[in-house]
Amino acid sequence: QISAQTHQANTLDSVDSEASA
Repeated sequence: QISAQTHQANTLDSVDSEASA
């Protein structure tokens, strides 16, 4: 569960980074 949450958070961070860029 923790790994899944971390993966999801990392994915959201990647999307936010792409959106900001």
